[in-house]
Amino acid sequence: MNPMLNCREAITLRPLLTTYILRLFTFSLILAGMALAEEAAVTDSVAEVDAAAMDSELELLQGRLARLMAENQIYEAELKNRLRDLHSQRQQIEAELGLKKQELAREFADLQNTQQRLALENGITKARQVSELAVLRLASEKDNLELTVIRNANQRAQLELQQKQLVMQSEMLEMQLREKRRQDAQATLHDTLGRLEAKLEVIAKRRALHDIVTSDVAMLAEPFQNGVLTVSDRRIALNGPIISGTADHITRRIHYFNNQSDAPIFLIIDDCPGGSTMQGYRILKAIEASQAPVHVVVKSFAASMAAVITTDAEYSYAYPNAIILHHQPWGWSVGNVSETKEWAENMKEWARRLHRKTAERMGLDLDAFYARMYKETVTGDWEEFADEAVKLKWVGNIVHLIREDGINQKPTDEAPQLIWASSGGAAAPGTEPSGPIILPRLGPYDFYFLYNGDQRYKWGE
Repeated sequence: MNPMLNCREAITLRPLLTTYILRLFTFSLILAGMALAEEAAVTDSVAEVDAAAMDSELELLQGRLARLMAENQIYEAELKNRLRDLHSQRQQIEAELGLKKQELAREFADLQNTQQRLALENGITKARQVSELAVLRLASEKDNLELTVIRNANQRAQLELQQKQLVMQSEMLEMQLREKRRQDAQATLHDTLGRLEAKLEVIAKRRALHDIVTSDVAMLAEPFQNGVLTVSDRRIALNGPIISGTADHITRRIHYFNNQSDAPIFLIIDDCPGGSTMQGYRILKAIEASQAPVHVVVKSFAASMAAVITTDAEYSYAYPNAIILHHQPWGWSVGNVSETKEWAENMKEWARRLHRKTAERMGLDLDAFYARMYKETVTGDWEEFADEAVKLKWVGNIVHLIREDGINQKPTDEAPQLIWASSGGAAAPGTEPSGPIILPRLGPYDFYFLYNGDQRYKWGE
């Protein structure tokens, strides 16, 4: 029997049993009283005490006993009913307890199954953990091995690096030693080269002294003496046609020499066919404004604007065979009759302004000067050798000897080269290709004076 059920029954039946026992005790007392009463009645009968009072009391006691017995029967019936209810409740409770036991048994079985499953899962988990732990141990051992390998590799790399560093240090020491030796050799070589360079510099300076004139250039106030013209380094060359920019080139040098000193300036004309009237006029005005005297020297040919510059200069010189040529201004015009007439009037005005001074030197007016031009030649190109031009006052002095004191450095320009027709270019030094030689074109009033018996020289275009 379930202890829990006995406990519940005891708790439920305890008040009923207590009441029942109390009533039985009361009933026993009543019965004892009745027995004592009967015993007293018997005893008193002898004494014949008040029988009526005893009978009345006995009747009362009997009535009370009957009532008590009736109550007791009712109570016993109630108690039986209560016991039957309690028994029914007990059976119900026992049924419920049976169901509970079955539920508990099932729960216990489930718990046992769960416990077994958990034990099995725990075993599996433990086995898995053991396996994982073994794997982790293996991985750890593998990592340790790899770490050992890496450490060994690092140690080996460090050793190799140390060896390389030692090798590099050794090589650096060798390089430093070689560099020291090289520097010593270079210092020796530098010292040797320095001595050689000093010797070469001395030699070069000696040679340079041979290539230059170290004596001071004479700055004679009167450069033309005893038929000899001495030209200093205050020298300006006017060669080729006078074009745009020629005036700037000439006048800047005239101004420079003026700002330097008032010693004579020399304008040397080797070969000039003339050119721009405006550029030439600027040169004339620069010569006129120069505080230092400007000496114009013609060596070969001065025509047109160059002839005007020579004739108008206060100081002019020429070799006897130099040619000086005057003519009217030359040009061309495109336009209608009025435009051409206007252009011709403009040229006539330029001719008047440029040739007026030359005509006055000759003691002629401008018309007589131009008439004389066309009398000398149908083209109006009046040229004269300088020894005749001096008589016409086109040049101031004939000079037979010109000393170029201003040329104080050894010339380095190359001589002109002939053009070979077969190669179309200059002949290489030391060679003489076959075929004719093309002679370059000459300037005005110049001609070749050479022997051409084998006809190897041809005229150029």
